[in-house]
Amino acid sequence: MLARGRVRQNASAPPAPPTTTTIMVFSSPHPAPEVPLYHFDRLGRLGQNPAVVREIKALFVQLVPGQVRELKLAVEAGEWLAAEQGAHSLKSMFGNLGMDEIVAQLRQVEDLARQGTDQRQQQLIVQAIDHTATVVAQCFTQDLQPAH
Repeated sequence: MLARGRVRQNASAPPAPPTTTTIMVFSSPHPAPEVPLYHFDRLGRLGQNPAVVREIKALFVQLVPGQVRELKLAVEAGEWLAAEQGAHSLKSMFGNLGMDEIVAQLRQVEDLARQGTDQRQQQLIVQAIDHTATVVAQCFTQDLQPAH
């Protein structure tokens, strides 16, 4: 029996939660290499603990979409201090998930907000962050559903 692409060794034991999700990006006729969307490697041994991974996923689903929404509203309103603080607070969650590209984007929003410049660029970046956060939250929500 397959569970998330892995063969279950013991049908009575619940499957271990996946520690990564892979997305495929195609920009040419040749398939691109698989790129992990997130991982728990930065958490060391804690990232190998299914209960800890489950709790992190639950916290992400509970907190991050709202925080990204608040960041988006702050940028749209030109509330630069709120935008800077919102971007800063999100960096640790995405960083713990090994999502360095998102961390770099948040750092860019943080810097632009600090300068009070380039609102349109900030909006575009936050839109991309929002999309990625939504995809991850959907993955985590699915992972958190009880097995049937």
